[in-house]
Amino acid sequence: MRSYFEHTESGIITNSEISRNTIGRFGEISSYYTDNFDAKTVWYDAIQYNDHVQLICPKLRNFEGEIRQGKFLINDEKVKKVEIKKYKRTDIISIKFTEPIHNIKFISPKININSKVNQCNFSIAKNKNCAMILNKDNDLNWLSFFSKWHVKYHKLECLFILDNGSTKYSNFDVEKALQNSGLESLFIVNLPFHFGPARLGKKIKNKELFLQTSAYNILRLRFLRNARAVLCCDIDELVRPQDINIYDYTVNSKMGFIKFLGENRYHNFNLEKELSHKSSFYKMDNKNCRPKWCINPQGKLKNYIWSTHSLENLFLDKFYITQKYSFIHCVNVTTGWKGSREENSDNLFVDLSTKTLLQSIK
Repeated sequence: MRSYFEHTESGIITNSEISRNTIGRFGEISSYYTDNFDAKTVWYDAIQYNDHVQLICPKLRNFEGEIRQGKFLINDEKVKKVEIKKYKRTDIISIKFTEPIHNIKFISPKININSKVNQCNFSIAKNKNCAMILNKDNDLNWLSFFSKWHVKYHKLECLFILDNGSTKYSNFDVEKALQNSGLESLFIVNLPFHFGPARLGKKIKNKELFLQTSAYNILRLRFLRNARAVLCCDIDELVRPQDINIYDYTVNSKMGFIKFLGENRYHNFNLEKELSHKSSFYKMDNKNCRPKWCINPQGKLKNYIWSTHSLENLFLDKFYITQKYSFIHCVNVTTGWKGSREENSDNLFVDLSTKTLLQSIK
């Protein structure tokens, strides 16, 4: 297994003159909120592709005014034109520049930052079956099971892990844990940023989770443009096997993009000691989870923004949901970053077919 460890080239405000505005009102903003809200990052990564540099940003909000007033300098040369593309949970600043870029600076009345610029590398994932997951201190056995499952049942070749500041282990520990998973390549991108406040009321629920969507699009723009197909799901989600693996099915689909729903399965804390995917074979309800997806990034929808549950602004979005695939959502396989999922229920009963399937992974 080949391993690659990468970082981003970010632009972060270090002074106290300006911070990103939040939509949370006074009284709604707890210490949890302020600890997790990203108030200072202007861009997560700077990426050059051909004659453009793209800055992948959290929602700019009030920073946009500074961008309009200020100036960008690339290789110490002032930029004439800057384009800002706005999306639901990310903004992308696009600048045309024909020469190789070494550094980028931004100066405004309240902001003065600079960073290096990353070049695209599409060769690593070229024509490969890829998956991307976000990770922070998840059990290494969970990472291993997720990898082995999708290698066995869907011919996963390259796993991209977006690591949001794990402290329990290093990149090398992850590499060791996945050495015998069957993966051809492991790619870890370290993202030492605030994830965003997740436990909020309905009015602002998850609206300030900028990092996940932005991170997916960093991968899209920097590494995955020439991948064969890319699966988007979480570490607690396992795509059920079918007569054809999900990558082949996606590539052969009309639009090169499919969505599929999940089914909740639970761990029984009264009977099972070790929490794992293998122990997540108890059923409680018939509720479906929100969909996840798989895409051919060279296909007809290659220019769409990637988001957690779909492509952004996709026309007739629901028509892309296929009944052929579903995923097992192992509800309790989590570090609890969105709140505890360790509550048990008296209504659990064994789903024998799921149990047999989960135990097929050694």
